[in-house]
Amino acid sequence: MKKYFLLVFLFLSTVQLQAQEKTETPISIETVSKKWVFFDLINTKLSKAEVAENKEMLEDTAIEFRKDMTFTFSFIVDLEGSWKLENNKITTTDRRGKNIWTIHKITEKEIVMSRNEAEQQIIFKAN
Repeated sequence: MKKYFLLVFLFLSTVQLQAQEKTETPISIETVSKKWVFFDLINTKLSKAEVAENKEMLEDTAIEFRKDMTFTFSFIVDLEGSWKLENNKITTTDRRGKNIWTIHKITEKEIVMSRNEAEQQIIFKAN
């Protein structure tokens, strides 16, 4: 009987931890301000081969939002600039111009964003 209760307890603890991990976090400067590293992408319009190619291209991509409202976007070269947050939109400004990132989901460990009206969503993990 004790083994049964122990198994149930462990199972429920695991389920609760998974649920907490998937709980969305409020979008704020504090929750966005960290280094995010490319993990995966979501694009239902691409074939598996195209998705694999895009993933390979984005492999070492990272974006770091800092609380002083500066950021670094690392993709082939590092672009540095400033950012601002309004609701679920991050506007970044660097030497190449402006980009608007839409936050679709954020947790403590993951952020899902798309850039400039793109349907493709990029999943970043906290580093």
